[in-house]
Amino acid sequence: MFKNNHLLSTLLLSTFFVQFASAAAPAPSAYPYMASLNAGPVEIEQRVQATLPSPSLRLIRTDYGNVQVLDDLNGEVNFIVFDEPAGPVRNVNAVELSTISDEQEPKNLFDDNRLTTFAFDQPLEANSPATIMVDFGKLVELHRIELWPTFESEIAGMELRAGNSKDSLSTLKRRTVFSPIIDSDYAPLRWLEIKLWGTNVTLEDVNFFKKPAAKVYFTAQPERRYRLLFGDMNLDNKRFSERLSSTQPSDQQFNFANYKFNPLASEDFDGDSIPNETDNCPLVSNKTQTDQDGDRIGDPCDNAVEVKNYSQLDVDRDGVADLIDNCKLLPNPDQKNRDKDEFGDECDNAYAKESVFEKWTGSAGNSNGDGSIPYSLIGMILALVAILGIGVTVAKKK
Repeated sequence: MFKNNHLLSTLLLSTFFVQFASAAAPAPSAYPYMASLNAGPVEIEQRVQATLPSPSLRLIRTDYGNVQVLDDLNGEVNFIVFDEPAGPVRNVNAVELSTISDEQEPKNLFDDNRLTTFAFDQPLEANSPATIMVDFGKLVELHRIELWPTFESEIAGMELRAGNSKDSLSTLKRRTVFSPIIDSDYAPLRWLEIKLWGTNVTLEDVNFFKKPAAKVYFTAQPERRYRLLFGDMNLDNKRFSERLSSTQPSDQQFNFANYKFNPLASEDFDGDSIPNETDNCPLVSNKTQTDQDGDRIGDPCDNAVEVKNYSQLDVDRDGVADLIDNCKLLPNPDQKNRDKDEFGDECDNAYAKESVFEKWTGSAGNSNGDGSIPYSLIGMILALVAILGIGVTVAKKK
């Protein structure tokens, strides 16, 4: 009996030490990057909300297993994570439109319903564009803007202006040829002005999509400074205590900003004999420094190996750069595209406006690229079948 109790005690003690070991925090040197909280020490204990820098999200695991918050004494900080994926911006408010009539509702521009349209009664003058002024109500980081004209609409040019206030707008996109989809790495903005030049400017919908966002919550102590450590995608050691599904109240809102190499980490983190500061792929060994597209991102770290992609933007965090991703807002690392159209399988149901897209990208009536029948030819065949069917019916009646 004693032996059994001794064995049981040994097993329980072993389990305790295994659990304790697995719960031990990685050393600060285990994280290749850091970002400092853009605030000095607080005067009294406060609950803080700190936003993570957007560019850093590509270096953070989706399960946040490679993230840690430390104070300036390298003390581990208990923190909570809130993660918001890329997606549509809701409750958009059209503040001003260049034309308005009693028969039309401005909300038709943002209701995501192709059966409701908004037509601008604009003079046919180059200096009189149709304009839409949008107030998002707060700062948003836009990743995509979609403008869906009706098929009959004729839009020649467009321009975008934006800012943090209505009276301080600056040019986002200079006047250029119209495109229904605008993807770019825009800075946070609240107000957006869209200008459209053309005739019969009629829109089915205007859609906005934001980048992913991440915030952490923790209790800041007086006289302490804080920093975020992250970056090794192979590190799987979750340090947060809870993952939220929505934001929560806080006393102060700050940002973790200006991320850089962690001075406590190895100067050659991947051990390939090339210092981090000069390594074009500091987290993955690549002694040859191969960079076939010449964008200064080494091939083992590049999410678009054959296309220059300095920002490495990847809003859905699936490892495929937005420049080449056939479904930018939903993760699809395999890039499957059964019907060989403009959109990957994950996005096909989300983008049901292909006929309009083809018109404005110059692909209407062309082959789908896989030897299938062109859309325009399909329409002609269906129309011919309908006419023949009517003819047969009439002949039978006679």
